[in-house]
Amino acid sequence: MTKLYIVGTGPGRPEYLTLRAVEVLRKVEVVVGYGRYIEPVMHLIRGKIIYTTGMRDEVKRCLIALRESKKRDTALVCGGDPGIYGLAGLCLELNERLKIGADIEIVPGVTAALAAGALVGAPFMRDMVILNLSDLLVPWEEIEHKLIKALEGDFTIAIYNPISRNKRKNITRVLEIVREMRGNDVLIAVVKNAMREGQKIKIGKISEISPEDIDMNSIVIICSSKVRKVGKWLIAERGYSEKISKILTELKI
Repeated sequence: MTKLYIVGTGPGRPEYLTLRAVEVLRKVEVVVGYGRYIEPVMHLIRGKIIYTTGMRDEVKRCLIALRESKKRDTALVCGGDPGIYGLAGLCLELNERLKIGADIEIVPGVTAALAAGALVGAPFMRDMVILNLSDLLVPWEEIEHKLIKALEGDFTIAIYNPISRNKRKNITRVLEIVREMRGNDVLIAVVKNAMREGQKIKIGKISEISPEDIDMNSIVIICSSKVRKVGKWLIAERGYSEKISKILTELKI
């Protein structure tokens, strides 16, 4: 039986593909995706049937992939992880609502928050929230409500899509809310093009971060009160302090 694989390609560089993703992309006959996500895996899919669509043609991509998967093994390519702002949910829903009956496997990938987190240390060692600032599909009032609740819960927050091509007001409002609720000493990390060409990292207090430091390819990490800066790294306290002190005392270090 033929199968549809919804494949997460990670941050973009080939070395961050999972072994399963590489295996699937090599074996399928058809690959469907947004052009930007196809390019990093082109070395694995040359000679295959490839369909590309524009940025906002998500439904079209899913329908093409579902249709093709009834005839031959097909991969629907997503950047990062398919289940985190990717096409996994949409494709599964279309498969059920249209009674297509495709056999689907979701191949996870390294999502942008994890790539950015690894580059700045370990800010997610305690608890975290991932929040998407795009208000194309979700009302801004809902996004702002979730931000406030995450701050009240003292979560470290990873912000996706902090700005759009013509809109910087969302991230500006987010930084305003964070300052109002948490003050000016909150640690912020801005990671541009995480684990891709053009990578840039800025870490500082919120008073040192400007919306101008942030672009469409950035992940913004708003640290909880449990995150501290140790050297160049951000580290979330996990409750090991007592154990560390005890062991160091025993070892007389």
